[in-house]
This record gives sequence, C-alpha cells and structure tokens, in this order.
Amino acid sequence: MWRSYQVARKDGENSNQRLVNMLRSMDEHIPDVNALSSISSSSQCGQNINSYMFSEFPDAWLLSRLPSDFLKTLEDYLLALKGEIDAGLKLSNSPDKRFKLTGVQMDILQAGVKFMVCLSGCLKNHARLSQLKFTKELPSFGRTLLNLLDTLLEDQDGYEVLLDSCISCLLFIHGFYDPERLWQLRFMKEFKIKGSKEAKHTHVLSTVEELILDCFKSDFVEKATSCPQMKMLHLEAIHTFGAVISAHQHNAFQVISPRTTGLVLSLLEPREQMTPLQELASKAFVKMVHIMYTRGQTQVFELDILLSGYFSHIGPTVHDNVSIKPSPIFLNVMLDSIQRLMTISTQRSVLSRMLVEIGLFEKLFNVFALIDDASPEEKQRIVVYLIQAVIAVIQGSIRARRILVERKAFQNICEGIKFCDVISEPVLKAFIGLATEEIALSPRLGTIKNSKVIPVLLNWIPELTRDLKWVVLSHLQILVNVSPQNRHYCCKEGAISSLLTILGNSQTPETYMGVDIEDKICSIIEELASHSITPHNVKQLFSILRPMEHREMPSFFPRMLKSLHVMASSSASCLPKYYFDMSHPEASIALPRLSNFCNEGFTVMCWVNISFEHKGQPTSKAISVRQGRRMLYSIHTSKTAGYEAFFCGQNTLVVAVITKKHYISIKVPEGVISRPGWHHVAITHSITGRLNSKHCEINVYIDGKLESKETVAAPSLGETTDGVYFGSGPEHGKMTKSEQEEDNFSVSLTTYDFEDFVVVSDDYLPIFTPLDQTTAKWGSMTSVQGLLGPIILFRDVISPFQIQQLGQIDTNDCSVFQPNSHFHELASKIVVYYHPKECSSTTVHDVSFNSIKGKGSSGQLTSAECYTALKLKDVLNLFGGAGSLFPILESIELPVKSFKSSQTGSPSKEDFNPLRKISVSLFLGILVGMVKDNPLSLQVFELNNGPSTLGSLLAK
Repeated sequence: MWRSYQVARKDGENSNQRLVNMLRSMDEHIPDVNALSSISSSSQCGQNINSYMFSEFPDAWLLSRLPSDFLKTLEDYLLALKGEIDAGLKLSNSPDKRFKLTGVQMDILQAGVKFMVCLSGCLKNHARLSQLKFTKELPSFGRTLLNLLDTLLEDQDGYEVLLDSCISCLLFIHGFYDPERLWQLRFMKEFKIKGSKEAKHTHVLSTVEELILDCFKSDFVEKATSCPQMKMLHLEAIHTFGAVISAHQHNAFQVISPRTTGLVLSLLEPREQMTPLQELASKAFVKMVHIMYTRGQTQVFELDILLSGYFSHIGPTVHDNVSIKPSPIFLNVMLDSIQRLMTISTQRSVLSRMLVEIGLFEKLFNVFALIDDASPEEKQRIVVYLIQAVIAVIQGSIRARRILVERKAFQNICEGIKFCDVISEPVLKAFIGLATEEIALSPRLGTIKNSKVIPVLLNWIPELTRDLKWVVLSHLQILVNVSPQNRHYCCKEGAISSLLTILGNSQTPETYMGVDIEDKICSIIEELASHSITPHNVKQLFSILRPMEHREMPSFFPRMLKSLHVMASSSASCLPKYYFDMSHPEASIALPRLSNFCNEGFTVMCWVNISFEHKGQPTSKAISVRQGRRMLYSIHTSKTAGYEAFFCGQNTLVVAVITKKHYISIKVPEGVISRPGWHHVAITHSITGRLNSKHCEINVYIDGKLESKETVAAPSLGETTDGVYFGSGPEHGKMTKSEQEEDNFSVSLTTYDFEDFVVVSDDYLPIFTPLDQTTAKWGSMTSVQGLLGPIILFRDVISPFQIQQLGQIDTNDCSVFQPNSHFHELASKIVVYYHPKECSSTTVHDVSFNSIKGKGSSGQLTSAECYTALKLKDVLNLFGGAGSLFPILESIELPVKSFKSSQTGSPSKEDFNPLRKISVSLFLGILVGMVKDNPLSLQVFELNNGPSTLGSLLAK
C-alpha cells in the first residue's frame, strides 16, 4: 500500500485517499483511543477515572519496522495541515467564512494522530520520536485543533473528529512524557510496564501548560454538560497534567503555575455533586503539593494558603443565602486525599503542622454536622475516612498529637459518631486505630501512642451491642498482650476501674452481657492487674464480689476467682516495679554539668522497655529513619564532642561517637532486642591513646551478652560536659529538634530523594557522617519513647562478669551498692545512680554512695513521670494482708446468679453452675500466691491469726 501511494504521488494522482486507506487498514490493530480501562478500585465516584494507556504497545509498532520515509511523510502532512488551519483561522472573521477541513483531511488527521499515539506507546520509539519536529510542535498542534474546534457547533460535520484528535494529542503527551507510567501507578498499584526504566525523560515544552488550560475554555466547559466526548477531553487533560508532573522534576515545574493550580481548585466545584473530573483533580492536587513540598518550590506559592483553599471545599457553599452541603461522595474524596497527602516520606511533621495551623481538625469535626441526612452506609464510610485522615495527620508529628489532645479530639469524634448514629465494626476499628496510629489495623497491634483513646472506648462499651462489645474487647485484649508498655498506658488511664464498673453494672437481665463477654473482661483485668493495680481498684474489686440481692454472687464470680489466682501468683521481682515513663516525645532526665567525670572510660547501664511495632520485619538492606533517633543517652562537651546511643527503625540500637568533624555511628546487629519487655543494656567506652590520637573501644551488652564490639576515634571527656541526658538528647527541656524543623520549612527539604525514604546502610561497620548531615542521615532527636528502669553511670569500664551479675539484681532494691552489699566495691566508681523509687515530680535523687557524702547529683525530670507498678499482694497489705480475702471464701457456698441464654443471645454456651465448678482449692491457691516469696505478707497473715481463721472457715 505504501508503494502504491508513492507511485500515485509520483504520477500526480490523488494520493491522499490512498494514505487514508492505508491508515484505516491499521484500525483493527490500533486499540480504541477512547475506550477506557476497567473501573478503578480507588475511584470514589463509582465511575471510571482511569487513563487510556496502561500497557506498552508491542514491538510490532517499532519505527524500524515501518517504511523508511513513511513517518517523515505523515509528519510533513500533519504539520502542513496545521499551517493550513492556522492560516484559515486568521482569514475566517465571519460565520459564513469559517474555515473547514475536507473529508479526506479529517480522515488523515484522525487516523494520523491516533497512529502517532500508538508509536509513542512503544517505549523503544521514544528516542526517535524526541527528534521529530512534530513532537516538539504537538502542544501547539493541539492548541490549533482546539481553536478550530471552538469555531464549530456540536452538530456540525467534523466536530467529533476534531475532538477525538485533540484527545489523541493529549494521549501522546501523556505517554511520551511519562514513560515509566508513574501517574498510572497512582491508580493501579499492581501495574508494571516492561522496559520503562530504559526510556529517557524528555523535557516538556512550556506550551503544554497552555494546551491544558485551553482545554478548559468557558465554551468547552459549558459543552461538557451535554457532550460525553468533551468530558473525556477534560479528563485526559488532567491525566496529562498528572503524568507530566509525576514523571520528572523539571517537567513538573514547567506546568505547575498559579494558573494550573487555580484550574485544579476550580474543578472541585460544585461540591453538591461528585464527578470523575473532580476526583481526578483531587489526585492531581495531592501530587502537585508533594512535588512543591519535597522540592521546596515556595517562591511561587504559599503552600499553607494553597492547602487552606483546597480544604475549604470540605465545608458547605452558599448560593443566594442558601447553604448547600457537599455530597457524601465528595466528602469521601476530600477525606481520602488527606491520607494520600500524608504519604509523603520526608518532613511529614512540617506538613502536619501546616494542616493543623490552617484549622484542618476543626474542618474535620464539622463534617459530622454535614452528613446528618446521608444514608447509614454513606455516614459509616465518611466517619471511617475522617478517623483515618486524623491518624494520617498526627502520625510522627509531636505538635499535631499534642494539639489533638488539647482540643479533646477523641471525645469530639466519639460524640460525632454518636450524633450520626454510625456505631459499627469498621468505625470502631478505625477509632481503635487512633490509639496506635494505624490506619489499617494489623492482626497484632503496635504500641499505644494516644492513650486517651482507651478511656473513651471503655466508656462507650455499655452502650454497644453485644457483637460490638466483643470487637472492642478483643482488640483491647490484643493491645494489653502486646507489651508491658501498653499495659502501663491502660492502667494509667484507669482501664481496670472502668472494666470493673462495667462488670458491676451488668447484673440485671437488661444489662447482662453473656458468659463469653464476662470472660473476656476478666481476662483483660487479669492481665492489667498482674502488671499494676491500685488500692482504689482493689476496693472496687471487693465491692463487686460481695453478695447481691437474694444472697447471690455475681455471675462473673467464678471467673474472677481464677483471675485473682493469676494476679496473686504473678511474680516478677527481677523486673522493675518502679520505672520512668519516657513515652512523651519531650521526656528527659537531665544532669547538671559534670567536670572530669572520667578519663579512661565509662559505662552506661540501664533497664529499658521500648515500643514494638508489629508491621512486618525491617528490610535487610535499609532501615527507615522516619521515626528519628529515640535517644537512650547523650553526653556532650562544650566543644560539641560527645557520645550517644539511640534506637532507630524497628528498635535497632546504634551507639555513636561525635568528634569535631564526624558523627561516627555503630549499629548493633538487628534482632538483638527482638521481643517486647524489659532488657538490661550496658554500654562500655574504653578510651586509650595519646591526646591527639585517642581511640574508644565500645562494647554493647544486651541482657548480659556481648552483642557488638568496635574501636573508633574518640573525643576527650577530660573537660566539662555541657550536658548528660538519659532517655533524650540535649534539645529537650527546650524545643525538640522535630519541632525546630516544623518551625523551619526549609530545613533539609533537598537532602532527600524524590518521593523516597531516607535509608542508612545495613552493614555493621562504623558509619562516618558529616556533623551537618546527621539529622538527614539518622533523623531528628526525640525521647526514647518507652520505659526506663534504674539508670547507672560509672566512671570506669565495668567487667563483663560484673555486667552479667548486675543484670540479675532485684531492680526494685535501691541498696545494691551500699556497704556490706555484694557490689559494694563498685560504689566508688558510680557517678550517678538514678532509681525511679526515689524521685519527686520534677527531680530524681542520686541514690549512689556520693549522696551519703553530700556529693550526689540530682537530675531534672522534664515531661517524664515516675511510676510504681503495684502488685495485688503489695496492695492487700494495706488492707490487712491475705486475711482480707476471707470474705470471698465465705461466699463460695452461696449460689451464683444465673441468666438464661435466651435473654443474652449467647452462642450455645452453658451457664455456670458454681456448686459444681468452684472448689476451695482455688481459693487456697490465691492465698499461697499472696504469701509466697513475700515475707511481709506472710508475717501480716500470721500476726492477724490468719491460719486459725482459715481453719475455722474450712471447718465451716
């Protein structure tokens, strides 16, 4: 066909028709440009917002397989046609003189541009296409077609052909300037295209911006209401905009301007409906903000003003003094965009702060009033998205989390949920995610970060249905089983008291919850009370275990006896009963300045309980530093030299030495601290060498075992230290490093890769980092965000045997270094010994031998708390010891209140018959647990005639 075209052209015949026939013969091999892919799973509006080109065209479309001069001929024809249209538009000043294309010209235009789109779909053609004049003229070519289209009416001949050709021009730009299909990946996560990495990026022309803007002329916008194909033109224009800004930084800055941002924001109106174009505009806006944010393009835009304008669409609009609410689907899209906005990997805290300062939380809480007339399904979906949006904003931001607590956001959300009457399992799971800041709850939840969620949830339980009670209690049980840290937070927020109240109020046919619910509550109380219980909790427990009306015991009495047995039997004398709560990001224990506290080395020893995240194991090649440096200790001199240790990633311990030029860090092998709970950590620093060539041998012991040994250059500590901090770094007590970064938007914005995590090497050799790049490499300082037991700083290197022995001491005893003790020889080597048992609200006292000599150094507590985890046997001594349990023994013979299954809906589970199920041996087991390994309890039991009283009761 090509040869016949050449012959006809040579003979002067009409060859255009032959060109049309040849292009049309390829139609069966050209996918329909206007046919869209299947509906995107990420679409909220229920309509297709996907772009056309999601897969690579086969090698059959390689330019090398076409006749050598075919592309040149087609290019010349299309460019000549453009010139003819431009000239014709200049001459057509009146309607009767409008320029028109012939039928053959229309056919070649439509098929030719479509053919060029297919060529751009084959990535191997891009190098050749980038050299074509047609490629460089394509944005101008598209604008010419739009100008011609603007002169036609919808029913005129050639209107649809021109519109189809305009869409093809956008598709060509879309595929050509985004060869890796990064924009498509935002819609189809599983999509991959072969060879996309081989395609080179081409710098986009400034006329692309003009082409996109021309697609939204006022006449075209009006016609889109009645012309489906015009809607497709608008969709592809935004797709093209998204593709250009996604692919390359230079290209993004060519098309992002005040005019394009204004266009994207204008497309979000009207809010009372939702169209695919609005959803697409939302996705494009998020991508645009990511690019401006990560590359610091603030000279053109005030980003906070831009974000404020975008999120103002969450509220209602006012037309003719009438307030019109946004549609539920529109709200879904806007709330979902917050999550996508916060997927940025760098400086998230700064972006969180911006969102908080523009009043995003207030806008979110007002959403509840906007959905009162929505359907139950729509309400539920919006509330879930709203909660997940809040989680996305507060993740990793100290300030956002604090403001959320100050504004009582958890109570506001709870009241909003009640107001909308959308209490359901998805809503409850999303609300529980607020506690751990997890948008999608994992099978094993992580560490509690917002403990204020716990009391709100517990106060909610009595109002829930039986199935929803089970959902809340099941997740709460998972939380308390994760780590002692979570149990600490629950106890601190009064979870035991709330659960006991729920049990005590459940003994009527209307409030009875069922055997399985009671069993779940008792299991949670058992786990929490084994960690810590207060005198108030014990009084409350005894009050609900008293006989009720008609001399009946409560239905949960048998199960609670089992829980009491576990509480009484729990023994963890070697674990800290007294500890510092360092969970606040600004928590710190600061020492006064120390002069010449060591010359040849020192040892830092402490017991630590850090948070664990169960979201999969860290990769073997990199560690994310988004969480920053969770400081274990920091010792600095006035000349900025010093020593540090911190946790990063998923609890990887790093020890660092700071010289005048470098930050030298040593990673302890991953997995050393692989389980939740308390760990004994000892780090020795042995300093040797002359003044100008000192070296430091660092040994790291975890639970008495040597896990890392390395020698690096060492700074001198013979001078006065500028500060010694435990559980934090030198920034604390002032503004935290992360908050300093939040106040300085330009900090380190350009030190990160485009849309990538900052990673550090995974080998265990010393890592040398310039001092000014420490934050970019390892993250900013924050507190250890965990619990710390006793802390000891020695002015000498302690032997491995002594470290192993010290790791097995009773951490609740402050006198282990006193004269006549096993470790009295170490007393003279102690600089400070801080024990949580000896502290006030803002001061922790030195309990070392130095304090006896009047040379002790008290530490200052900032945002840290000293906590005492009392066991049941400790508290019962305040009420007369184990003998206070005797009323329970007398109650065993009483009947237990029974509820019929029909009243509770319990799933085929028999009610308890206590006369057959309960034995006195269980009670005796409780007594044994109370006095075992507790000399004080045993002494009180004997002094109060406990054995004789017990004998008389058993005889009875």
